[in-house]
Amino acid sequence: MFCSQKCYLASDYHSETVRMANATRRPGVWVVKPCGTCGVDVRRHTSRVTEVVFCSKACYVAKQQQGLPIHISSSGYVLVFVGRDYPGANKSGHLMEHRMVMQGMLGRPLVGDENVHHKNGVRSDNRPENLELWSHSQPRGQRVEDKIKWAQEFLALYEGKAFPIMKPDEQAAA
Repeated sequence: MFCSQKCYLASDYHSETVRMANATRRPGVWVVKPCGTCGVDVRRHTSRVTEVVFCSKACYVAKQQQGLPIHISSSGYVLVFVGRDYPGANKSGHLMEHRMVMQGMLGRPLVGDENVHHKNGVRSDNRPENLELWSHSQPRGQRVEDKIKWAQEFLALYEGKAFPIMKPDEQAAA
């Protein structure tokens, strides 16, 4: 019916479709909230209200460029805009805040088999003292030589200031 989405959006057919959709909504169920960037009052239908609303695309982009959390996922994690080039960011340039905090604590990006666990179970509580690093790494082979090699690589990755390894005589003293 239309040669492109651009032509469809510019057409009277699209305008009429939007007008009819707005007319079928429950009348009088509108909310006024301040814009998440500039504070201007924004009028939205209750079905379109989120935690943070924006008056324009420019305000939305400005908030993203500040690197502040603007989205809480449906699973309860805080997403932060960091840009596509940031280690671990998804294709839209967002990273889960708890992973970003752990990367800062470690001073390196997380590797593929590492997870960040919230000790108190609250997914939006991203204080460093509430986070701990978990690993689900294991060797693929079952030969002893393979397991020894894997264990040496594993210790080389985690041995250091962030995760002190106690020797057997130190464990007895503790």
